[in-house]
This record gives sequence, structure tokens and C-alpha cells, in this order.
Amino acid sequence: MIKKLLCYSYFLLCCFLGAIYGSTISCNDSFARTDSETSLSQLDMIITNPYSQRKALIFARDGINRFDYLSMLKELDPKNLVFIVPAGSPLSENDRAVFGGFISLKDYANRHEELYKEVEKLYETFKFDHLAFYSERDPYRAHFLKQKYNLDYAMSQEGCDLFRDKRVMHEKISQAGFLTPASIWSSQESEIHDFINTQLIAGKVAFAKPYDGMGCIGGKKIMTMTDLEDYLSQVAAHGGNLKDHIFQEFIDAPSYHIDLHTSRDGKILGIWPSRYWYTPYEVVSDLKPLIDYLMPESDLLTNPLIDYGRSLFARFPMIGGSGVHLEVFAKEGNIWFGEWAMRPTGSGVSVCWKYSLGIDLHWASIREQLGLPTEVSASPTSVSGNVIIPKNGRNFTKTPSVESIETLFHVYDAKTQQAEEKAGNATFSTDGLLSVNIVEATPKEFLKKANSIIELSKFIYDFEEPSEVRH
Repeated sequence: MIKKLLCYSYFLLCCFLGAIYGSTISCNDSFARTDSETSLSQLDMIITNPYSQRKALIFARDGINRFDYLSMLKELDPKNLVFIVPAGSPLSENDRAVFGGFISLKDYANRHEELYKEVEKLYETFKFDHLAFYSERDPYRAHFLKQKYNLDYAMSQEGCDLFRDKRVMHEKISQAGFLTPASIWSSQESEIHDFINTQLIAGKVAFAKPYDGMGCIGGKKIMTMTDLEDYLSQVAAHGGNLKDHIFQEFIDAPSYHIDLHTSRDGKILGIWPSRYWYTPYEVVSDLKPLIDYLMPESDLLTNPLIDYGRSLFARFPMIGGSGVHLEVFAKEGNIWFGEWAMRPTGSGVSVCWKYSLGIDLHWASIREQLGLPTEVSASPTSVSGNVIIPKNGRNFTKTPSVESIETLFHVYDAKTQQAEEKAGNATFSTDGLLSVNIVEATPKEFLKKANSIIELSKFIYDFEEPSEVRH
């Protein structure tokens, strides 16, 4: 009896679906020549590709040419993609023809209200349902828009503060029991003097940096009270406010970063640590080459750093799928929290993940935020890393070709600055005359090749006489 009822139910369901399918065909046949209706071929596309109708707004801090978005987001209709780009970034006629649209901002990082008005106008007709970003300057704006337009996995203001507001992140992470450098935020010079003096008396070095900075930009080691006075004078000379700066203990230890590929609902899909050969501060202040590489599984610090990253993320989970870049210091069994950001890793490490772990972190992050399938990474199969030769204040007249560098050094993804761009000085740790990715079997072999690139790079540029070289 039950079997007969099930068969009869199945028969009715088939009839019902057949009726719907028939009415769909009839409807589409009746209006086959109108653009407003979905054709059968479009319906088939939706069935075979459930993402084809998805509409997305993408923050593209580095412009449209940073990534191959057509390949990255191959499941999506390019006409359903709108990009927020810095004004002046290259946009070809083909770009404008292929993609849905662009919002150009003159001051990309700071024009919040202007951005919101442009998005509101665009939303009236575009009705985007997903949003993605990859810069640590974008979380507040991205999540404001996600909440306003009721998109999935919008974090709260407090959640964004934890990953962007350095005071909040240090206070909360310290309260949770993780080691952090002793720090002070104050608008009172007397309090700052007392804090720095206490550090110096204890035989420690202090450090000062802008509150909203990235990658040690504008940071300074404070080794004497005179150093402090110089820093305070610079703040005053530029009309700054002391409360917009952090003063803290300088951690004299090797620097590492732990990168996490995370899901939209706050799970870790992939995690692996990398070693900085020089700290980011040495790269910016002393013009050292930026050298970092994925640590092999055999390194004694690899698993402790992975455990640290998992433990910290479990204590402060993040939704949205944008990934996490976590900077730490490690020495003598201790791990200090440096800072973290709601974004994939920087420099060329994202591509290094692709070589060693089979996943490009930037691609994975943007796809995850847009609800597209992403791979889950495992243990690295090689030691891959990034080398950036910094700008050194010297202009040059001869630029080596990418092909010659890749052939000469047996490296990948070489990028060179063109002579007409003028070298200037490095401002960011990623400002380089030359950058390459290296894939080797061991850290020793990686560092050997990195050193050979550093030495040979001195001879492949035809430098002009420097007007001013920073040492």
C-alpha cells in the first residue's frame, strides 16, 4: 500500500513539473523576440551554471589590470560585474565594453561619502547581490555597503574594528591572553614621554608609527629621547594629532606572517606561515630587499605558528571570506602578536601559495566572497617565495626585460619598473625595481637564489648618477 502511494505521489510530482516546464516553454515561445524575458537557452545556462545571474560589486584598489577577472570569475557574466577603481588607473575601451561598469574615485582610500552616493545611484538599476574586496583599507566601506544592501555575511562595526583599528585589536588580543608589545595611545606628550622613558630605562627599544598605517610606513625606532622628540616634531609639522599614533615596545625578534584562507561563514579553509628574512621595518627604513617564503613542514616553528593562527582565529572568528593576513614575531618559544588585517597576503606570496599549495590566495578570497567554489589547500610541495629589490632613490636608463630575468635566474612572474617611471625611494615594502617569485626544494636553495638575484640586480640596471640616495 505504501509503495503504491509513493508511486502515485511520484507520478503527480512529474505531472506538476511537466506542467511548469510546459508553461515555461509556452511563455518563452510567445515572447521569443523580447529582451526582457529569459530564453530557454538562458534557462539552460542558469540550470547548468547557478552563478550566471549573480551581480557583484568589486573593490579593485590596484585597478582592473591587477588580476585576470575574466578567468578568475569565469562562472559570472562580465556585464554583471562593476568595479570600484582609483581615478587615473588604466581603463581600455575593451574593459568598458566587456564589464558592467566602473566607479572611479579620485582619492580611493578616503572618499567614503562620494563612494556611497555613486553606489546608491548604481544600485537603482544594477541591484548587485554580492561584494568583494582585497585591500585592508576597504573593510569598513565594504561591510557598510553589505549591511545597507542586506548582503550575506556582513560584519558588525565592532568586527571591523578588531581587524582594522590597531588600538582595539591590541587591547582585545592582549586581554584574551596573547602576547602583545607594551603600547600606549595618548594625546598627552607627558604620558608618551613617561612610557618611552620607562622602556629605555629597562634597556628596551621603542617604536612609533601612525595609527592607520600599513607595512611600517612612517614608523620609527625610538632608541633615545631625542629620537622621540624628532618624531613628535614631525607629527606637529604635518599638522597631525598624537592620538593618531601608536607608541610601543619594539620586539627584537624574527618576523613571520601567517596567512589564512577563510570561508564566508568563518571557517579556516587553508593556513600556512611564511618567514620574513628582513622585517618589514628593515625593508622600508633601511631599503633591505623584501624576502619572504613559505616555511617547509619540517621547520620546527611551522606547526606552532599554524596552531597560533588557528587559536587566535578561533577566539576572534571572522565572517565574509576575505581571508586574514597575520603578522607575528617569534623568539625563544614565544610568539608576539604584531597586527592583522582582513585581506589576503601581500607582495607576491599569494602567487607563491599557488605554486606550493595549489591555490592563489587573492583569487580564492575574491571567489569565496562572491560565493563561488574555492579549493582547500594542503601542505606545501615546495618552498616558494618572493624577492623584491627596493627602489633606492636612483633613476636608471636601462630596464632589463622580463624574459631575460626569468631565463637568467630561472624564476617566475618577474616584474620590472620601467625607466621612464623614475625610481624614487621606496615608500611601501612592495615598492621595487624588480620582483620575482622563486620555487625551490628547500629554504637553503631558495635563499641561495635570492642572494644571487640581489647581487646580479646591481649590474643589470644602468643607473644615472643619483641626486639623492637614502641610506
